[in-house]
Amino acid sequence: MTIRTKLLLMGAVMAILVGIICAIGYHESKTALEESTSSEITATVDVEAATLNGWLLEKKQQAQSAADLLTAMDGNPMQGDHSLLSLASSDKEVIEFSRGSEDGTFLCWVDGDITGEIDPRTRDWYKKAAVSDGVVFSEVYKNAADGAIIVTVSKAVRKDGELLAVIGADITLDSL
Repeated sequence: MTIRTKLLLMGAVMAILVGIICAIGYHESKTALEESTSSEITATVDVEAATLNGWLLEKKQQAQSAADLLTAMDGNPMQGDHSLLSLASSDKEVIEFSRGSEDGTFLCWVDGDITGEIDPRTRDWYKKAAVSDGVVFSEVYKNAADGAIIVTVSKAVRKDGELLAVIGADITLDSL
């Protein structure tokens, strides 16, 4: 074997070794980058989920407060109008605050008395709350009035176990 052949063979072996080392380095770097990216995404999602959960709990508390207020007033909407209005007006994300009752009465913060125009008992937010003891959230939907993406948080108002009304708050999701 000549020196030239030996040098070519050694060069070929070195090139193969460099190629193997580069392939291993590439694979290790790719794996580390994927793991790092996955961890970063998971951390970001966890932070956003915690923020969203806090936001939803705040909205849930508003519906609970309104239901507690009406319960304390024996479901009389006239006594509670001013107080309910202040609950709704204190949050810019609440675009509508309403009270539907078992007799079909439908009072809204924005639209006023719309009894006869819409039966609240046919609305999903009313139906879900009527059969629940807690605060419920509707599915996300598009508001027919202005096209905003909203969710309705609602709570039944009961006296001695009897359903008097359901309080609903339409919350815009624009801030999210």
